[in-house]
Amino acid sequence: MHLDLTLKTKVGAAFALAFALAVAVGAVALLATRDLRDRLVDVAERDVASATAVGAFSEAHTAVMRRLNGFALGVDLTLAQRANAYDKTDEAARRYDEAAERYRAIPHGPAVQAAWRALEASDRAFRRSAQDALQAARERDRAAAAGATPEATRAADARVRALWERASEEVKGADRDLQQLSAAQVAETAAHVEDGRRAAAGAVAAAVALLAAAGALLLGLGWGVARAVGRSVRVLALEAERLSGAVGRGSLDERGAPALVAPEFRPVVTGLNGIMDAFLEPIRRSNGLVEELADGRVPPVIEARYAGEFEAVKQRWNALFEATRRRTDDVAKLLAAAREGRLDVRVDASGYRGYNGKTVEDLNAVLDTIDAPLVEATAVLERLAERDLTARMQGAYPGDYGRIKAAVNATAQALQDALARVATTTAGVSAASAQIAASSQAVAAGASEQAASLEETSSQLEAMAAAVKSSAGSAQQASALAQAARGMAGEGATAMEQMASAMARIRASAEGTSQIIKDINEIAFQTNLLALNAAVEAARAGEAGRGFAVVAEEVRSLALRSKEAATKTEELIRDSVRQTGEGDATARAVARKLGEITGSVAQVTDLVTEIAASSREQSSGIEQVARAVEQMNAVTQQNASSSEQSSAAALQLSGQSDELSALVGGFRLEAGGRLARPEAARARSSALARAGASA
Repeated sequence: MHLDLTLKTKVGAAFALAFALAVAVGAVALLATRDLRDRLVDVAERDVASATAVGAFSEAHTAVMRRLNGFALGVDLTLAQRANAYDKTDEAARRYDEAAERYRAIPHGPAVQAAWRALEASDRAFRRSAQDALQAARERDRAAAAGATPEATRAADARVRALWERASEEVKGADRDLQQLSAAQVAETAAHVEDGRRAAAGAVAAAVALLAAAGALLLGLGWGVARAVGRSVRVLALEAERLSGAVGRGSLDERGAPALVAPEFRPVVTGLNGIMDAFLEPIRRSNGLVEELADGRVPPVIEARYAGEFEAVKQRWNALFEATRRRTDDVAKLLAAAREGRLDVRVDASGYRGYNGKTVEDLNAVLDTIDAPLVEATAVLERLAERDLTARMQGAYPGDYGRIKAAVNATAQALQDALARVATTTAGVSAASAQIAASSQAVAAGASEQAASLEETSSQLEAMAAAVKSSAGSAQQASALAQAARGMAGEGATAMEQMASAMARIRASAEGTSQIIKDINEIAFQTNLLALNAAVEAARAGEAGRGFAVVAEEVRSLALRSKEAATKTEELIRDSVRQTGEGDATARAVARKLGEITGSVAQVTDLVTEIAASSREQSSGIEQVARAVEQMNAVTQQNASSSEQSSAAALQLSGQSDELSALVGGFRLEAGGRLARPEAARARSSALARAGASA
């Protein structure tokens, strides 16, 4: 359906729709940015806080078990050191409780809540066992400070060790539940990140789709407006060309069709039709006068150059002049003067009589009648040619001369009205272009501010990504250190096993040496008996056996001394064997503990590795969000560029309107006015240009 709208209305509607589309794209971008901000804040306040609380749980468990190990294994500490260890254990428990309070206040999904309830149950059991072990250790220390017997001290140590072993079993379940909670928390965080990624992708897709639709619609509007303007100008040109051809052919019955052109140009076609209507009747009247001349009647002479029917009229007047020249010489003189444009030449009628005199007098009178309106009409046309549209014929003329006067005055008035309407339309187009330029500049300014906001958001996301990368690097270093500690603990356990094997070999060697000492002790005993027997025999021998008795006494003395030395050596070897056994047991216990430490270090290594992987995933997600924000920033800057181009096009349209105003401003209206003020139009264009440059 064709809408009969003016170009001003069509252009205004097109730019209004363009502004609405720009506002819609900006609104979609703003909503997407707000949703992304809310999701990032939710991740920071919920997931990061939850991960921190889980880390605090693990640290508290490790701190409590480290102190319990020291209390249970009988590490040699002063009373002040033990009191400090108890305080640190209580502080670790308080940190766990505080972290638990923070974790409960954070909303979680069903999986995390189930893992949290399981951890609370196992932690309560561990806390009871750990509290019992700590209470027993405190009672043991108080009893030792009060001077308890060794038997009571050993019984207290056994009780502490038994409670410690139960707490060690309970903490394994708590650590297992803590690992499950950590895994559930990581899964929930990944789900939140995935939700944010999908929301950001959806917002970007919506913005891109809306932008594509807006671009397509704007292209269609631009094409439609350009087609409407081109069609209006083309139809007006065709109508003008058709009327010009009709006049050139002398076909004065043809008229322009105002309904075919745009509403702005219909007064032009109507004015042209009025001009042709004003000239048609005098021209046809002149043809009638020519036919009267052919019948012998003498009308006024017309001397001018015309085309089409006007040229035919002139030729008929020329034929009339030839006919009258054959009648009289005076008529020939009058005709010659008329051809030369000397309408003041007259014939002396006093020399004529009758009909000829009357004819000459009539000719003189006709010339007088023709001269006055032609002179005045020539003056008016000359003023019109000089763009003075106030010129009018003022004389009173009868008949066709009055029609000529009316036609000339109507022509001048029609020209004045048409140009006045052109000036008014030009002023409206210039004002509309100014408004369009101002609106486009405002849109460009808004888009520039939005681009600045997006750049700030992008820089904050980059800073966050850098922080997450730093955390990932620290977690990776911690994982490497934990791996190294695990390796050293394993090497320590291997060394303790080797030491236990060596001590077992030493014990076996000591036992062999003890057997040898027993043999030496037996030999000394036998030697002592032999020495006693020798002494008895020497006593029987009397004086002859005295020397032998002295030797026997010395041998007996050496045998006794050997027995004493063997006995002492046997006691020393027995003590060495006992101490070697105790060292072997201690080395095996230390090796067992080192094995447990190796297992704990492995668990810590796995946890740190998971934390590093989560940090890397978070860093990747933040980088994707930053890229999405950069794409939104590029779209916003493209919108600002389009608005600036629209403002430049409006400035160009205003300049063309000013040129048209300057063109029609040279015509003079009634009361000395002008159709337009070229100076004001140029000032307005300069102001628009300065505004565009400042924007």
